Amino acid sequence: MNEMHVNVSLPFTNDELEKYFDDIESYFFHIDLDRSKYTGHKLLTYIYNSGMRANIESTGYSEQLDELLIEYIRSDRIIDISSLNELWTQIILKRIGIIKYTDNTDLSRYIDKFVKCNGELVDEIILVISSLKRFFMEISNNDDIDHSTFTSSFEQVGLNFISLRNGMFFWTIFGALPAAESYQYEEFIKPVFNGKRIAGIFREEFNPIGMLYMIQQMTDDDVKKVVTILEGVHSEK
Repeated sequence: MNEMHVNVSLPFTNDELEKYFDDIESYFFHIDLDRSKYTGHKLLTYIYNSGMRANIESTGYSEQLDELLIEYIRSDRIIDISSLNELWTQIILKRIGIIKYTDNTDLSRYIDKFVKCNGELVDEIILVISSLKRFFMEISNNDDIDHSTFTSSFEQVGLNFISLRNGMFFWTIFGALPAAESYQYEEFIKPVFNGKRIAGIFREEFNPIGMLYMIQQMTDDDVKKVVTILEGVHSEK
């Protein structure tokens, strides 16, 4: 059955609940933030509890969007919203100086204002990503790392920061940031992602960390098989 895309505001009306809820996995919802009565934490909780797959859309840059971005990155529930991932990664890119807007766009003005009001939160996200980079550098050579030293905790950032990995620019940020000196955050080692640790999440996916881990696990026979396949492809050209 093909996925059906539906434009809605939240909460659902009684008719929408009756129509969508029992078969909610068959739909992808485009949520109009401007028309929704729910905002921020309440909106994200509604999305999470319903189990819906959704994106959140808005015609402008409003205080409701500010609130939503802040609650999204502070959440300890994993709520993957692509539009929020993209906006957060653009905020980070501009904060670290990779994106430099040449004209005074609405987005540029919005990001400048958001960072001015929420600079500490943005900087903590950058520190968390830098620390995550150091963490993966450490465990790439030693999977039996001493967990007793992981005594630090995030202050404002929630576990949902992991959703940013699905943003288009996340790996640009990950590659550009220097690895932090400290990386001993307890959030990195706790099995809080449906029983998985953060390393397991990244290693199971098709991303630079997952690819590196796959290569590290290859035996000599595996490497020979890959070389043989590549040689065969090359000889056919």
